[in-house]
Amino acid sequence: MSWDSYVETSFVGSGHVSMGAIVGFAGNVWAQTKGMNLKPDEVQRIYEGFDDLGKLFNNGIVIGGVKYIFLGGGEFLKGKKGQDGVIVYKTKTALVIGIYKEGIQTGNCLSVCGKFADWLSDNGY
Repeated sequence: MSWDSYVETSFVGSGHVSMGAIVGFAGNVWAQTKGMNLKPDEVQRIYEGFDDLGKLFNNGIVIGGVKYIFLGGGEFLKGKKGQDGVIVYKTKTALVIGIYKEGIQTGNCLSVCGKFADWLSDNGY
């Protein structure tokens, strides 16, 4: 299964993620659903935010030009814009990003993204 197929079937297909992406730290997109429109500089800022949460508190989490208010971080980052939100996990080589829209529970999106991030980590990614 390709990364694109995984993101479409396992992320979005779960019903708990509206849009998703897997990106390398250099900003190279491994896979993303339509509508994500990730930019390399956004990926770089998110990656740096794991080491300096203050940057995210000041600037938010920006995905495809959409700014989410940064709510907190640690093992994962969490942001919100109205009823929508974003979850980001960091593995050894990639970021796993899940966006959820109104009607999807934050915890469900968190679980889908977290399980995939764990799988990536367990397999050397």
